[in-house]
Amino acid sequence: MAAEAPDTEDGTDGPGRTVQVVEFTLGGERFTVDVGDVDSIVELEGATRVPRTSEAIDGVMDLRGEITAIIDPRVYLDVEADPVTGEQQVLVLDQSRDKQKLGLRVDRVVGVEEYPVDRIDAPESFEELDTLGVREEIIDSIVRRPADGSDFEPVARLDVGAIVEESRQGTAVPTE
Repeated sequence: MAAEAPDTEDGTDGPGRTVQVVEFTLGGERFTVDVGDVDSIVELEGATRVPRTSEAIDGVMDLRGEITAIIDPRVYLDVEADPVTGEQQVLVLDQSRDKQKLGLRVDRVVGVEEYPVDRIDAPESFEELDTLGVREEIIDSIVRRPADGSDFEPVARLDVGAIVEESRQGTAVPTE
């Protein structure tokens, strides 16, 4: 669920409404997830691979005394694996409907950003965007992030629920 702030006192949608997202990198590219989907951010410390699980399940780790499954979103996206140059991080997901703790492995969290909703487009609005993430419905929308030297930089906003569901079903498609 997105953390959206209506701009009017009565709580209705208005032109100044915004969405807060956690921005992070995977393979040198930027992505976002809604801030409301993230419970916390921790350093990745030795995930243990679990046999016969989906290739999207990177492994499990002990997080504050709880076994936490770690999902690798690269399986669903057209991004190359970055050679590990430093500590990787885990976005611990807020999955209140489920007792199982889940985390999303990322290269680096950039920060929490706030964007006006009029800078967020459905992926269909970018006809040239035909990526695995769009085809698998993992990319929820595109954030038009302000960029130096151009109007904007498109940043994929991921659907955490779709990633979790796909990883549970074990239907990951190889990115080749």
